[in-house]
Amino acid sequence: MILRVLQSVAVVFTAATLAFVLLHLAPGDAATALGEGVAPEVRAAIRTQYGLDDSLATQYGRWLSSLLRGDLGYSRDQHRPVAAVLGDALPRSLFLMGCALSVSLVGGMLIGAWQGVRAGSRRDRTTSTALLVLYSLPEFWLALLLLVVFSHQLGWLPATGITSETYDYMTPGDQLWDRLCHLVLPLVSLSLIGVSVFARYQRDAMQESMAQAFVRTARAKGLPEAGVRRQAWRNALLPVITVTGLMLPALMTGAVFVERVFSWPGMGFAMIRAIEARDYQVVSAGVILGSAVTAVGAALADIARDIADPRLRSQ
Repeated sequence: MILRVLQSVAVVFTAATLAFVLLHLAPGDAATALGEGVAPEVRAAIRTQYGLDDSLATQYGRWLSSLLRGDLGYSRDQHRPVAAVLGDALPRSLFLMGCALSVSLVGGMLIGAWQGVRAGSRRDRTTSTALLVLYSLPEFWLALLLLVVFSHQLGWLPATGITSETYDYMTPGDQLWDRLCHLVLPLVSLSLIGVSVFARYQRDAMQESMAQAFVRTARAKGLPEAGVRRQAWRNALLPVITVTGLMLPALMTGAVFVERVFSWPGMGFAMIRAIEARDYQVVSAGVILGSAVTAVGAALADIARDIADPRLRSQ
């Protein structure tokens, strides 16, 4: 457990350092992000005020010192502390990612288990082809397609935002329905590709499990086919548990594009806005949070694997 914690801390620190260095080595800064109509002396004053003229080592030392004190800095673009910016955005992203992970996991496991017991059949091949096509689609392209079809063309669902402008004047029931309507398109865009990933791993694991000796033994003892498949499914859970932890980085990456397309006010939307404004403090803090969520997810996946199969604890 201690080793896992130390590894997670090392991952977060390395990611944050790389993000800080790469951001400061990239062309432009907060002064150039103001536009072309700003006087040179104003740009120089901004660089001096925020220490952008200092060497990279000096800026890194100042940033690291503040970070160790728990100070994430001040957002020059939004004019408030970075902690407040991320405090507003993070819960919205975690909610969207949690819903997407749940839909992807349940849907992928059901489809994969269904395929696994029918491996090699025409239905299995057709489903595998459809899932492969779905897996090959970029999240932003899929999000744009759903936006155009279901919002702009059909007008069934709202296009952007987390609520409607008249949300505060709605009844509680209408407010809940409004939130659900705004959630559908971002959720579908983010979870469909995840369904294809989980289904692929669940199918292969289920197919391998169905070929094990204990399945033949259970059938020889007269166990109903539903019970046989249930035992085989339990034996095929380990790969899916592992993939669950690895899906968090993919979900966070996909959330950046999905939130941008649908103007979902989460971490991805805040990060893109900060990158455009050269708001280094927000971007660095966002990378730290993203790395922390990824590290925690991987650690939880390892713990879940140990619980599911105690034999792994001694490895």
